[in-house]
Formats: sequence, structure tokens, C-alpha cells
Amino acid sequence: MIRRKKTLVIIVFALLLLGGFLLFRTKQQNTERSSAIVKRGTFTVPLALSGEIKASERYAARFQTTGLVTGVYVNEGDIVKKNQRLASLDQRKLKNDLEQLLNAYMNARWTFDQTKDDQQTIADIAPQQAVRERAKRLIDQAQFSLNRSVLTVEAQALALEFSVLKSPIDGIVVKAPQITSGMNIVNPTQAEFEIINPLSLYFEVLADQTEVIQLGEQMEATITLDAYPDESIAGVVAQISFTPKEGQVGTAYAVSLDLPKETLSRYRLGMTGDATFIIKSKENALFLPISFVTNKNGKKYATIKEGTVFKEVEVSTGLENDEEVEILSGVSEGTVVYD
Repeated sequence: MIRRKKTLVIIVFALLLLGGFLLFRTKQQNTERSSAIVKRGTFTVPLALSGEIKASERYAARFQTTGLVTGVYVNEGDIVKKNQRLASLDQRKLKNDLEQLLNAYMNARWTFDQTKDDQQTIADIAPQQAVRERAKRLIDQAQFSLNRSVLTVEAQALALEFSVLKSPIDGIVVKAPQITSGMNIVNPTQAEFEIINPLSLYFEVLADQTEVIQLGEQMEATITLDAYPDESIAGVVAQISFTPKEGQVGTAYAVSLDLPKETLSRYRLGMTGDATFIIKSKENALFLPISFVTNKNGKKYATIKEGTVFKEVEVSTGLENDEEVEILSGVSEGTVVYD
């Protein structure tokens, strides 16, 4: 009987200890609720858009005709100046053809001059109208032949000029074809050089139709490249496309941002990153983390503490971003709110 009483006392004591422990844990949890302070300052609404570095001066230079390669003067990675030679084709046949055409031109020129002198004399002295008109037609015919000869010579001169491939811009050769002297080019695309002006680099982002209306030219943005995650780059909107960009899943518009010229040498084509725009800003605003505001029945509340009691107070809000919300009324600066 005594042993049973001892056992009962032990059980009661254990239950009391367990109840006390649970009560302590409950009180402890109530006092460990996450909290935040209502702050005052500049409240901003950012818009972050992903993009990549592109170049406005990017050209593919290729021969206009086929022919035998006689020289390749640059390699991938070389810096070139505008009109610098990239490669050349055999000019022997082109020069020979041009010489023949020049001779044909001289002959056409002599024929025109002689015909003009002879027929003009006839037209001046012939009494018959028909004879005078015939003389003028012969002069016109000789003029047409001379014009045709001139055009043929000019076309051949261009072919000779195009046999030397030149860079259209100052820049860097980012792609060079696998061609060597003595190789016959049967398709101009076999000898295509790609050249980019590194000073024409810019950052392009895509904005959907709800985002693009919030942007404008000369608007500033902070650019962060994946290659330089700890650096902020100042960008300025240079152009906003009027038409959607093709090949996108939704309606997206290209937005081009100028980069600081003094830092362009550090960047490479295709580098990716984000551009952050401040689309709304308000000075002297109250705000707190958005997670501390709850919605109930169409109203918004924040939880405060009065003494040892937690209490919900109704608040009205204004601007919002992904992390914070502006408080218009309900709590004041410095108020501690709880989740």
C-alpha cells in the first residue's frame, strides 16, 4: 500500500514537471516571435530586368565574288582599322578583263566623237527634216553605246576593288575563316570575317508590355553583370524598341542601355546580368517588411505588443516592392511589430 502511494506521488510530480516545462516553452515561444521596426526614409520600387551585352557595330565582311585566295592578312583576335586589308583574291584575270574593257571604251569613245562630228554637220546643213532627224538618232545611238561601255568598265573596276576584302570599321576580328593562300573560294560565305567595335558595346534587356511603359529614354539603371557580381555599373536608357522583338514567347521589347565608355574594355560580348530601374520613389515614407502585414477580410493588419499582450491593429498601405511596404497610417515610426 505504501509502495503504491509512492508510485502515485512520483507520477503526479512528473506530470507537474512536464506541465511546467510545456508552459515555460509556450511562454518562451510567445516571447521569441520575430519582430521588425517601422522605419522612415526613402521608399523605392525597383524593376529588375535580365539582359546581356551586345554591340551596335558588328559586321560580317565577305567577298562579293568567287576566286583564288592570294592572301590572308589577319587572324581571330587581331585589332584592325577601318579599310585595313583582311584578305585578297587573284587579280590577274580581273585586271586583264579591265584592260580589255578600257580598250573597248576608248574605241566606243572614238566612234562616238566621230559619229557626233559627222552627223552633227549633216544635221546642220541638210535641208530635209528626215535627214536631220536620222543624224540625231545616230548620234544618240553612239551615245548609248558609249554609256554602256562606261558602265561596263565601272562594274569591272568594282570587281577589281572587291577582290581585296577590307574592314568596314575599327574593331576586333572575332571570327576568321579557315582559308589560306591558294584556296579557291566557290562561295563567298567561305571567307567571312566578323568584326566588332568594342567601343559600341551596350546592355540590352527585354521588357514585357506592362514593364516597358514604366521606362523612358535617359532613365538611369544600375547594372550588375554575372561576371562582376560585386560591382555596380551605371547605365542609361539609350533606346526603347517600338516593335516587339521576334522569337520571344511573349510580347517583349528590347531596351538598350549605354555603358560607361571608360570601362568598356573590361566587358565581353554576351556577358549576362541584370539592370535595376527605380520606377517609383517617395521621400520621408514609413515602411516595414511586407511579411509583417497580414490581410484579413479585405483589410490589412500589423501586430504590436501592449505589455505582455499581442494586438492586431489595422493599417493602410501605399507603395510596395518585393520586400517592403509603405505604411500610410495605423502605426508610427519606431513601433515594433511582430509576425
